[in-house]
Amino acid sequence: MKAEELYVKLKSDFFIEGITDVNWADRMPNLDKYLHEDFNRSGMGLMCDFAEKIEKVLTTVFLSDNVLTKVLSSGVTNALIFSHHPTCWDIRNHNGTYAANEEYIARLRERSISIYVLHHPLDNYGEYSTCKTLADSVNMKSVRPAFLYCGAFCGVIGTTDCADIDELMTGFR
Repeated sequence: MKAEELYVKLKSDFFIEGITDVNWADRMPNLDKYLHEDFNRSGMGLMCDFAEKIEKVLTTVFLSDNVLTKVLSSGVTNALIFSHHPTCWDIRNHNGTYAANEEYIARLRERSISIYVLHHPLDNYGEYSTCKTLADSVNMKSVRPAFLYCGAFCGVIGTTDCADIDELMTGFR
């Protein structure tokens, strides 16, 4: 598929009027020359436009060193990494998040692997909500959004019949 067609489709399906995100680009100044103008403007969407065609889509929650190493060692080219967060998360880091190493991003460009990020649009309560999907998978009842953040209804509040976390976990073993 032509990359531009996929980017347009993702934007039309996931960008919701009023939902914004933090200025992630400010947290990754070493990557400025790689970042797409849409990402610089909104903090979401096309982060790095390195592919003309997309033959494979890879998904992740964080752009961790581990994930990027696996992608680059796989030999894949002409691909899109679809990530929930544009950074990696590590509680030992100064603010919990840190940008990918520039070396990884440069190698993704060489391999024609783009990055597309949807943070708050996936946190927004609805069909694709990460929190709602988890709540549904553990059979929560009376699920409703917890709070409004950056224009998105984030988190969920609900009840479960499980007595404790161990009982809840038995459904996932």
